[in-house]
Amino acid sequence: MGNNEHEVMADKQRAERIKKVILE
Repeated sequence: MGNNEHEVMADKQRAERIKKVILE
């Protein structure tokens, strides 16, 4: 379950990048 935290962090960064692309 500890590894899941790392994946969640990466997912959040990806979501932020996608949101920036959509806003632009």
